[in-house]
Amino acid sequence: MSSNEDETAPLLDNQNGATPKQGQEKKYRILLVVAHVLGFLVLVAFASGYYLGNRVWPFKSEAPYPDPPKPLPVCNLDHIEGYTETVPIALENNFQIFNVVFDEGIVGNILVNVHEDSNRTDIVLKQTIKFSDPSIESYFDALINVSFRAYNRLYSQRFFLNLPLDQRQSLLYNRHHCAGVDLEITFPQKYLVLDQLNIHNRYKGNIDVRTDGFVRFNLLTAKTAHGDIRMNLANAMEMTLNAPAGAIDAVLNVDNQLVTYSSEDTTIDFFTWPYFADMNIVSEKRTTVKYPYKGKFLMQSATRPLVTGYQDTVVNITKEDEHLLEGKLGADWALPWALPRLVLKGHDTVLELKSPYVGDELRQEQEWRDLSGFNMTMSRNH
Repeated sequence: MSSNEDETAPLLDNQNGATPKQGQEKKYRILLVVAHVLGFLVLVAFASGYYLGNRVWPFKSEAPYPDPPKPLPVCNLDHIEGYTETVPIALENNFQIFNVVFDEGIVGNILVNVHEDSNRTDIVLKQTIKFSDPSIESYFDALINVSFRAYNRLYSQRFFLNLPLDQRQSLLYNRHHCAGVDLEITFPQKYLVLDQLNIHNRYKGNIDVRTDGFVRFNLLTAKTAHGDIRMNLANAMEMTLNAPAGAIDAVLNVDNQLVTYSSEDTTIDFFTWPYFADMNIVSEKRTTVKYPYKGKFLMQSATRPLVTGYQDTVVNITKEDEHLLEGKLGADWALPWALPRLVLKGHDTVLELKSPYVGDELRQEQEWRDLSGFNMTMSRNH
């Protein structure tokens, strides 16, 4: 090779005749493409991690109503005299939907129960009303909406304070004014099937449903802003319970679907076996389910999930680690064709298995503690 060829050779690419400058630009372009691809992969990994991170403890993305509760009210109702109103409703009206809403500024409890006298056939709404200041009474209102349209017989009651703008700002931000309402809805002690019961307490107070299995709802919804939800032998096709600043303690039965969320402990005790129900039970603390159960289950918690109780149930574990337990309960030949699915999530999760025959010899004894401070023990033989 001549000397001219030796000097020219380093300046040319052997493959395509490109100069070193052109080859360097090509490398830069390749590196730029690789950097874009790596950046996209990092972004995908970050998004996936964020998504998956929200699907493990504390499970807030799984909550049916994840909005954080508003600050607690500071208004004082102590030693203020109130008045009581009783509104009887003839059963012949045949209401199928009952809606009750305690709006912003209404503090109090909602109780749903049945008459002690089995001969009574009316529905009674009893409400005791107090005010943080006598001047608030003129702004208190209870809006009642009654509809007798075919297939939609509705009784709806909404309690609210119709305050002027300046006082409303005080209510919303300083919580100086409020009305106290304790509402009791009493149904006959006879088997009723109603379409819906929707109860929403948007301020502060508990919800108790003590229907003792007499009243059956196609849909039962109970929501509190600051308060607990308690139930004794509540019966529904579908049920949604939401206590974002409270606990849930319920003895119940559902046929199709149960969705619950609470920021405190949740205890669900099924008094009959829900053959085809799908259940999603989420708590920020301890989640305990007592269940005569057959079907699929999934348990997730910050600690190791625990299955205890009835020894004769066949437990088939398909996946297990320190924070997850998944499998089936019951022998394959004994499982129904449409398997129910139970999902439990909480800081601690416990599935306590009960005998499937427990409904034949059930004796429920439940202690209720309401805001007035007294205790009541309810006991019933079935």
